[in-house]
Amino acid sequence: MTIQTRKPTNKPSWPVLLLAGAEKAGKSYSCALASASPKIGRTLWVSVGETDPDQYGAIPGADFDIVEHDGTVRGILNVLVEIASLPPEEKPTLLVVDSMTRLWDMVTDDLQATANARAKRNGRGGEQGITMDLWNRGKGMWRHIVQAINAHNGPVLLTARLEPVTVMDDKGKPTPIKAEKIKTEKSLPYDVDGVIQMPERGKTIISGLRSVVVQLDGPTEFPSFTVDGLWSSLGLGEAQHRRVSEPAAAQDTDEAGDE
Repeated sequence: MTIQTRKPTNKPSWPVLLLAGAEKAGKSYSCALASASPKIGRTLWVSVGETDPDQYGAIPGADFDIVEHDGTVRGILNVLVEIASLPPEEKPTLLVVDSMTRLWDMVTDDLQATANARAKRNGRGGEQGITMDLWNRGKGMWRHIVQAINAHNGPVLLTARLEPVTVMDDKGKPTPIKAEKIKTEKSLPYDVDGVIQMPERGKTIISGLRSVVVQLDGPTEFPSFTVDGLWSSLGLGEAQHRRVSEPAAAQDTDEAGDE
């Protein structure tokens, strides 16, 4: 077997950025403001469990289309796959998914409903624990969602909620210390190219960034943050199509298992 190789292009690709913020910290506003950037053309906004961003259309320069869907996880995945298949335009299309917190909640809610339905068929009532096979199914659905997002040929902005949690000591007991935690599927911060935290309105911290242009020693505050400003800092004038080496997906042989 002859292996196939290629040389690196040395050019950055449009990043997938996760904007994780406290309530009313400005996550959605920042996404709407990004749609005014001269670097991009069209913006497609997929709203999940959040108030549709109609009012943000009044922001000077903001220009986005709200993508309608049927409100199911499968329907949202289908929309994301369809967006990824759109032909490239003169300027890249920005994809906004608001919010990934609610999307993961929907996945887990579906798993809970399936667990309860299984128990009811077996003569047991009440809320049941989610079994490992169902968690695997949910994780598989989430992988499909992330793959569809990564397949988009352009910049991506994802939002999530940032919530304070109690830090536990080495004995598993709660301490008075609070830490900020991103409320979503736990692997998402690793799957994106950058994590921007907004613990309060007007304060923005870049907690992680995949870039050879902007080198960070640790979480770094970004005064007067805008997405367009970050794009400029990353040198995205000649950004290329994002390449992701995805493993081949396992085949689901139990599609009709549980309703």
